[in-house]
Amino acid sequence: MRALAQRSAEASGEIRTLIATSAEQVARGVALVQRAGESLDRIGGRVAAVDDLAGGMAAAARQQADRLAEVRQALSQLDEITQQNAAMTEQATAASRQLAGEAETLARQVEAFRLEAATPGGWVQAA
Repeated sequence: MRALAQRSAEASGEIRTLIATSAEQVARGVALVQRAGESLDRIGGRVAAVDDLAGGMAAAARQQADRLAEVRQALSQLDEITQQNAAMTEQATAASRQLAGEAETLARQVEAFRLEAATPGGWVQAA
């Protein structure tokens, strides 16, 4: 009976040791899980910050695209006005040349007349 009591005491000691070891391992596991949870919380915070930054960049990109569209429209209008000005310049140049030609013709026609002194009634007689 003594041997049985001895074995029972030894088994009881081994069980206590196993329970203590298990308790330590569980405590370490709990600490690891707690640290992992804290790390996940920090990661979640960083992900939210990155999401905010990405949203800000997207908004800035949309604004920039809107401004570029406005600039593109303004440049298109400037191009159209420049083309209109070029057409008007060509028309003005053509009209100026035509007027110069007509003035030259008129000057030649006027040269054909020689004026003499005016008559008493105010009329000019051609020679």
